[in-house]
Parts: sequence; C-alpha cells; structure tokens
Amino acid sequence: MPPDLTETMKTTILTIIGQIGAGKSEVAKRIAVQTGARVFAVDDLRDRGCDTASCLVNSIVATPAEFPIIFESTGTSSGFEDVLAGLSRHGRSVFVVLLECSTETAMRRIHERTEWVAPVVGGSWAAQLRWTETQLRFIPADLCIPTDALSTEEAATTVREAWENANDLSRNVGQDPPSGTFTFSQLASFDICPLAYRYKYVEQTAELVETEQMFLGRQLHKALAYLYSAKHAVTEADLLSFFAARVSETLASLVRQPQLKEILERGSSVLLSHYRNTFRFSTSRTIAVEKHFSLELSAGVTFSGIIDRVSQAASGTYEVVDYKTSIRRSTSRPRIPDLLQLAAYGVAAMLEYRVPALLISRHLVPSGEEEKLPLRETDMRRIRLALLRWVTRVWQTTEYSARPGRHCSSCQFNPCCPHAATVPSPTAIRLVNRVA
Repeated sequence: MPPDLTETMKTTILTIIGQIGAGKSEVAKRIAVQTGARVFAVDDLRDRGCDTASCLVNSIVATPAEFPIIFESTGTSSGFEDVLAGLSRHGRSVFVVLLECSTETAMRRIHERTEWVAPVVGGSWAAQLRWTETQLRFIPADLCIPTDALSTEEAATTVREAWENANDLSRNVGQDPPSGTFTFSQLASFDICPLAYRYKYVEQTAELVETEQMFLGRQLHKALAYLYSAKHAVTEADLLSFFAARVSETLASLVRQPQLKEILERGSSVLLSHYRNTFRFSTSRTIAVEKHFSLELSAGVTFSGIIDRVSQAASGTYEVVDYKTSIRRSTSRPRIPDLLQLAAYGVAAMLEYRVPALLISRHLVPSGEEEKLPLRETDMRRIRLALLRWVTRVWQTTEYSARPGRHCSSCQFNPCCPHAATVPSPTAIRLVNRVA
C-alpha cells in the first residue's frame, strides 16, 4: 500500500455513482492506480453472478484489510441503499461521490464509445439517460462533482483529494446512532452550508433576514391551501383577497409601501395563472392539504414534514402534490436530492391511506409545469434507507465549516456570518421582530 494514504482512505469505502457517461469507471481506475485500491464495479460483479445486495456486500468486505476499496455503480438500482446499509453493518463506512454531467455531454461521450450497446430496456440511450438523471435525484451524496468540463485526470484528482481530506467516518460506524425527528429542510440546510445549519439547528440562532422569494413562497403556499381546502367554490377575487390580506398584515411594519406593492403584484400574477390554467381544469378530489406526517426510519429516528396536497383521481389513484413557487429551476446551491423529499411524502401517504401505489407530483406553480412519477410499496425500503443514511451523516458530523457561495445572498444568517461571500439582496426583508 502506498505510504501516503490517509486514515480515511484506509477505512472508508469510496463509492462513486453518477450518470452514464459521467466518467465513473475511468475515474475509479485512475484513483486505483494511484492508491493501490481494489475496484468493485457493480456491473462486473453481476456478470459474475453476484446479483443480490448481500452478495455484493460479501464480495466487497472480503477484501484484505491492507487495500483501500472503491465501489463503482450508477447508484440507481433498487438495492443500492441495501448495499451501503450492509457495508455499515459490517463496520465499513462509505464516502459517496456523485459524478454529474448533462444528458448532452453523456450522449456525446456514449457516441464516442463505440463498444457501448444501447440498453435493452427503454430502447434508446436518450430514454435511459433521462431515467438515470431522475433516479439520481433520490440519492444523498457526500460530494457532487460536475464532470462536463473535466478531463478524467482532473475528475480523479478532485475525487481523490476529497476522499483524502474527508473526516474519518469509520469512527462513528456502529456508535452514537442518530435519534430524534428530522425534516427535509434541516438535512438540506446542512448540505447547503454546515455553518448555517449550526446557527439554526444547533445554536438555534434567530433568523435575521428573509428574501422576498422565500416570504412570497410561504404566502403562496397558504393561498393554495386555502384554494384547495375550501368547502365552497372559491372565485379568483376570493383567492386574491385572501392572499393580499395575509401579505399585508405580515409585512405592513417590515417593508416600505413600494416593496409591499411589488410583492402583492408578483404573487397575485402567479395565483391568477394557476387558477386559470390549472385549478379550473383539475378533476381530482382533494383529500388533504398541508398534511403533517411522521415517518419512522429506525428505532428512535423519525422523518417529518408537511404534504402540500393529497388528491384522488376518478380512477381511485392517490396523488401527492408538492407545490414549488420559485421561478428558478436551479440555483447555485450544492446539489440536494430533491426527489427524496417528495418520495418520503409518498411513502408516508401510502402508509396513511393504505394503498400499494400512488403518484408523486412536483408542480412548478409559476410556469404550470409538472413532474409525475409512480411510487410503489417496493420503493419504501430504499427511500427509508436513503433518508436514514442522510440523517446519520448529518447527526454524526461535529464540524460545521462555512460553505460560501452565491447562495449566501439568500441566507437568513448572512448579517451575522463572518464568511458570507455576498451581501443580502437590497429587497431582503429584515426580520426585526425575530432578533433576540
């Protein structure tokens, strides 16, 4: 074994996942040459008849202790989280690195690899790439690296340095299990900036500012709940009146009149568009709005949240709807497994209403676009394991370093953070009533 390996590299399994064509195999091989690691590629193991999670785990942990280990997989198989959980039961920690690339980059790289054969299922690479991209949005990762503009050498160097410098995760395996109740916002906050997480969830520091978009999002959610929960027919005028009353009574003492007017106009425009283009044509029956739930992940660990809306189609199919009010599809924030939130809501709804399957739907309110995916009982275990792995990583962390970036401008702790990369937006709402 090369003498310069860190303790983490000796004790923690580097797990490389990602899109087809993102460079997983090449990066794993390059790092193995540099470190003497043994690479376990899931496709190779399956070709040798190792097609269950327990078989994969046994093959990996049988490696002599002096060799570091790299496990390479897309991460999208139904048993992926079972493999990671099995490694943990054997006292092996994992460091999950997600290699991302756009579908355009992936397609170009696939065409350059003439030996690759189009998948049997789906019939085309395009369909397979879209499916893979969606499935990766369910997976929490310790690090996400876009490889569109990176060479194999550059990507391998970045991954190896992250593996070298990672905390010794193995010291917590089998010890200090997590306990308590966790939310998606809490877990996502840690991945965006551990220091902001410390301010809010460890030190319980009062939030100092709020962006217009965050405030508007909360009020739009309240208006949508009113619209879909009303026992009587709600007119456009009723909806706008409800929204205006809530915004005005909340902001009257916090912002100037021009800013208040601008927020009202923006929100009213979004609500009118939703009413005229979506609500009027909806045929499903609302079962619940803003439904609180608690989902047990393991003994003493609960994941909780609020489902925006549960509806039922004429066919009897249940649907869990998550309304997103941001006008942006993506941000400068680190990658968050956004579909894991929606999937958790779906699992909770399946248990609550005792149905074997349902639809999970993400509705982008400003544009009216929708994303719908089926969820089945067979998905429950991997969703729970993914959440538990994410919770465990956050729970066991003791270092809360700042992660400065463009997202600092929308951080509610920006005024008190010594590491903020940008200042709050001039239109940020100063939460003077929350300052201790």
